[in-house]
Amino acid sequence: MERIRLPGPILNIKAHSQRGAGDPCDLACYPFGQRKVLSTDQAGRNFLYDADTRDVAAMPKFHKPKLRRCLSLFVPSGGDGEGDDREGGGGGSLYLMVRELREVKRYKIEVGQPSMDFEVLFYGNGRTTSHCKRLRLPPFVLEPIHQNEYPEIRSYAVVGRGSHVCVSVDGRGTYALDTARYTWSKIGDWTLPFHGKVEYVPELKLWFGLSGDAQHLAAADLSVMDAHSPPQLAAGHGWEEFLPPEQWAEQELDIDQEDVQLVNLGSGRFCIARFFIDWR
Repeated sequence: MERIRLPGPILNIKAHSQRGAGDPCDLACYPFGQRKVLSTDQAGRNFLYDADTRDVAAMPKFHKPKLRRCLSLFVPSGGDGEGDDREGGGGGSLYLMVRELREVKRYKIEVGQPSMDFEVLFYGNGRTTSHCKRLRLPPFVLEPIHQNEYPEIRSYAVVGRGSHVCVSVDGRGTYALDTARYTWSKIGDWTLPFHGKVEYVPELKLWFGLSGDAQHLAAADLSVMDAHSPPQLAAGHGWEEFLPPEQWAEQELDIDQEDVQLVNLGSGRFCIARFFIDWR
């Protein structure tokens, strides 16, 4: 088995310590375009790191900390959420939403009101100063729930050249947020055939992600979606993955962690991280 050695870090970021507050320190990082990373801590403090210039800038605070189990989608200010963000000068909008909404009943009291569980961070779009804005949650949180049912967002993507943010929810269907009007609409009762974040590759004009069943690398065309039938995975693509030794078993992590990680490296390249246990 070939081994690789990762390069040393060029930046170290730590969560802000709250001595005496009794709250644990925590930190999360989200991609902000191609060459920037947003770090946020348990107090909602945000910093943006630019890998090209190696500059760090303070960003507006979230109304509520956005740490684990959050989906993140970035739409460049150029308006093309399905391509290069260089035309937008590296600015854009970062959408963050809690994926597992356990307290669904609570939102019935707040019909039509923005929620702290879904926020967008605006930065460098040339029209307004950087700030955070609370948004309305998708309509499924207002639907009746059954006992022990916790609707969870299983897959999500930017579609329509950045005009919409799309989320799929188990047992509820697929919804789209208009990024200009901030209004939700239901696309269909089906869900996307993916698990987790779905990334657009402009060179191939396809969306890539982990398949919803075996969680292997897969692709689909999400440019046009029919309300009556879900998108189908592209046929004829059988990408080989790492074949673990027989004594290795894939590890199931706890609820606060993803079991598989897919990272878009650009230019049609992806890094897939899986966790294994060696039973020797």
